Amino acid sequence: MSAQGKLTIRVTGNRGSSVVQFTSVGSYVSTPVNGYNVQLTGQPIQPTTDDKTFWLSVLAIVQAQISSNPSP
Repeated sequence: MSAQGKLTIRVTGNRGSSVVQFTSVGSYVSTPVNGYNVQLTGQPIQPTTDDKTFWLSVLAIVQAQISSNPSP
């Protein structure tokens, strides 16, 4: 059985802001990739033009957070 890493992203929009939450579990090869459990409140409303634009915006928020805090 191979090692599996998983990143789960949840986005909730409400009254002028969004909450972006992400968690990680598992490992990749021999590297643990678990430990993130981040909730970012007060994020801007995400674009609703289409699904691609929405996810690119959300992924940019998650990537910026991981880049600024590389160790969970």
